Amino acid sequence: MAQKQRACDIIGQALRNSQQIKLQKIRRKINFDVQPDEDINSTQLRSNHHESWKAFHHNLNYATAVQSS
Repeated sequence: MAQKQRACDIIGQALRNSQQIKLQKIRRKINFDVQPDEDINSTQLRSNHHESWKAFHHNLNYATAVQSS
C-alpha cells in the first residue's frame, strides 16, 4: 500500500512539474518581445503582458463566436 501511495505521489509531482513547465513556456511566448537581458521596468512588462492577454482573449472570443455560429 505504501508503494502504491508513493507511486501516486511521484506521478502527481511529475504532473505538477509538467504543468509548471507548460506555464513557463506560455509566459515566455506571451512576453516574447521582452528580452531577459534588457533593462525593462516592471510597469512596461505588465503592460506587455496585459496587451498580450487582451489580444488572446479577443481571439478566443472571436473563435468561440465563429464556432458557435
